[in-house]
Amino acid sequence: MEPNQQLVDEFTSACGLGESNGIAVEHALIDRSSLTESIRRALTKKLPRLIEAEAVRRILLLEKGDVAHGYSAVRAAIDEIRPEIVGFEKLDEIWLANTSIWRWEGFLSFFELFPVCGGRQANGKSRPHGAAVAAAR
Repeated sequence: MEPNQQLVDEFTSACGLGESNGIAVEHALIDRSSLTESIRRALTKKLPRLIEAEAVRRILLLEKGDVAHGYSAVRAAIDEIRPEIVGFEKLDEIWLANTSIWRWEGFLSFFELFPVCGGRQANGKSRPHGAAVAAAR
């Protein structure tokens, strides 16, 4: 299983989405460069696939692998670029997966960013595909 698919599977499980029938989920990684530009790229690349998917619910799962950006900063960046993103109104939810300690501790947290920032949260605990336990150096 690909690491991105495992993250999506962990998300659907932690949020109680079951087999996720009728739910389309796309994954995008937020990089450490410009937060706004990173989210713009993610929405521009992933939103067309979500819109085209035959689904009753469309979810974008953003991933942050470090502590560089807080939840409210990511939501503020989404709000800033939202008017310029074609098809944004067809997106049902945006969640942020915090994977900063997943590889070492096996802990994941998911935080709803849109439509309600902080409206829902979920946690998961598993090892990512192919991850090794960190050794003391």
